[in-house]
Amino acid sequence: MSGLRKDQRIEVTVERAVYRGQGLARHDGQVVFVPRGLPGDVLRVRVASVTPGYVKAEIEEVVTAGPGRSDARCPHFSQCGGCAYQHLDPAAQAALKESVLRDALRRAGTAWEGPIAVRPSPPEGWRTRATLHVEQGRDGGVRLGFHREASHDVVDIERCLQLSAPMMAGARGLRDALGAMLADKNVYRSPGALGPAYEDAGKVSDADIETYLRPLVKTEQRLSDFQRFLAAFDNKHTLAIEGGLKALKAPTQIIWGTDDVYFGVQWGRWLANAIPGTKRLVELTGARIFFPEERWAEFNRELRGFWQGD
Repeated sequence: MSGLRKDQRIEVTVERAVYRGQGLARHDGQVVFVPRGLPGDVLRVRVASVTPGYVKAEIEEVVTAGPGRSDARCPHFSQCGGCAYQHLDPAAQAALKESVLRDALRRAGTAWEGPIAVRPSPPEGWRTRATLHVEQGRDGGVRLGFHREASHDVVDIERCLQLSAPMMAGARGLRDALGAMLADKNVYRSPGALGPAYEDAGKVSDADIETYLRPLVKTEQRLSDFQRFLAAFDNKHTLAIEGGLKALKAPTQIIWGTDDVYFGVQWGRWLANAIPGTKRLVELTGARIFFPEERWAEFNRELRGFWQGD
């Protein structure tokens, strides 16, 4: 044992790459794992944690760069934990990942010496699926991105080089829209946001807007659920379940606003005709999609009348 201590500075040479983007080095026989250390790197590092059998260390200086080391193209690389090998030449990345895979198979007792087919990814925009994390910043803003290395803190990502342009634009657009509405509640009430959802958006209080939107940015799951909810605002989904609606014989009441700008009143009438169990179609003149909030007394009166068989 080398007796390494936390925060001690040492110099190491990375022997090989191991899983999760770490480089394996040794200091006086002690195993040292260095995140983002590459084979052949000579590094000056600081011991971050000491565990029986190994230590983890953080790079403070690259004394001598190993083969293939290059400057990362992503400006977030130094903080973001999403990528492990942005600082390695693409051709070298493929060879390194193959060596890590072979090592993992060997350690699992299923060594493979045969060829492994490799199909390199494009340099940018090749991912169409990813889990983005969301976090409310201390300034009240919304951060969207990946976790910082070995942390649950979210690094706000303006653009991820891995993600496809449509995916990144969609995620950023929703994050920026929610952030803008939380920062200035008048944005929420504006014609370009949710103003058209109300008969009188000016009556919606700041406190109510905070109550509606803040939970959406608490976790990535809630933001993801909200994305799926918004995607459902397409009439094709209604048409897709027409067969099921025609089999719905339970007593049904349909209440619709005549001035709904998202789903016109014709859709309320279409539902009334599609559902054989429809007993009442109520059209609230001038009402819009959030009428249960604005016209709650009228809405509740209609519901009670239906339940009581009036």
